[in-house]
Amino acid sequence: MYKKGDISLNYIIIAALALVALVVIILFFTGGMQKLITGQKEVVEGVVPNWKISAWTTRCEFACTQQNKVDFCKTVFKADTNNDKQDDTYYVCNSAKSSEDTTTLTGLTKQSLEVQCDKIPTC
Repeated sequence: MYKKGDISLNYIIIAALALVALVVIILFFTGGMQKLITGQKEVVEGVVPNWKISAWTTRCEFACTQQNKVDFCKTVFKADTNNDKQDDTYYVCNSAKSSEDTTTLTGLTKQSLEVQCDKIPTC
């Protein structure tokens, strides 16, 4: 039988479920469910995320170490910096050395990652 102070396993399970339900209700009313379900936005208005700039820079540096002139000079990284779901800016490895095809880039603002590469003197 039960002694004074014993807690049934059923009470522990019910308390755990009630706690989970309470957390879900709090998250729902504070907007936390939106972040859990959809994740946080990666692009802050007007800014390209640091991880994306870092990945592009690494790709340019790799092209340089491999002396891959085509990748270093002609690769274009497009970005939507104003959250209108359309690319409005493009990045190149180095603006002084880039020779990207601008026919598909009209209306986009050019930015440079400024990756220095002595192994590729000109493009």
